[in-house]
Amino acid sequence: MSAVEAWRKQGILGGAFFFSMASNEGSNTDKFCSTVARELVQHIHELGPPIAEVVKRNPALLRSSFDEQFRILITGPFQQRKRHTIIVIDAIDECKSGRQRKELVETLSAAAQESNNLRIFITSRPDPVIEKVLQPLSIKAKLTDRLHDTSHRDNVKDIGIYVHQSLGGILSSDKRQRLANKASGLFIWASTACRMLNDESLAIDPGIIYDRLISIDQPGAIDDVYDLVLERIEQVSKPAIIEMLGMLLAAFEPLTIGDLEDLIKHAKGQGSAKALDPY
Repeated sequence: MSAVEAWRKQGILGGAFFFSMASNEGSNTDKFCSTVARELVQHIHELGPPIAEVVKRNPALLRSSFDEQFRILITGPFQQRKRHTIIVIDAIDECKSGRQRKELVETLSAAAQESNNLRIFITSRPDPVIEKVLQPLSIKAKLTDRLHDTSHRDNVKDIGIYVHQSLGGILSSDKRQRLANKASGLFIWASTACRMLNDESLAIDPGIIYDRLISIDQPGAIDDVYDLVLERIEQVSKPAIIEMLGMLLAAFEPLTIGDLEDLIKHAKGQGSAKALDPY
């Protein structure tokens, strides 16, 4: 049972918001407050009337600043609840705007200090913007993510399970284990390799791809894996792929597939960002 499921069962889960670079709405904070408020109403029925009342009194609320939306829609209604409640915010680092990440974490930290019954559980990869805001606070409790320790036994074990489940009908057990070991604790290496071996559109025997992956000199060398991916792109598509990769490298902030698609159209490019999605 996950932590979110356990908190929901205990009746202390207020709501959750999951950031994702793959989603236009999930990669920014534009709808964060309205989504969390809706979750609060769904999970804690007693908060429904006060939230509905503040929306009724403030019809233009969603055009207000982020901090004001959070205070009126979320922090305010909590003043009428005595039992502590947990709001889960996952993958804050996938909010693509550094300014929005800073604003979000500052607002969350202020809310946690002002409310005695509101608990906020956030997850993130290491991020300097988030670290800078949280560093001086005494209210935080930090859990170190084992996934960032590539040699940790749990990480190595998880990658092994992933490779065996992904390639069960493609490679023998000993070959799957060799591939998992070759990943050297890097999930991105293992996932990219598995996608290549599972790609039915490639007119290449999986055994040949496997041999190339295993022959890479340095374990976990992701650049060499991407070299194999690029080798298999049709020659006619390579100029467009190179153009799109150049846009990604030059972008000041990370781009979603949708953002890149819009940028290509604006620049009158020849490719489609969807071609990059499989890898």
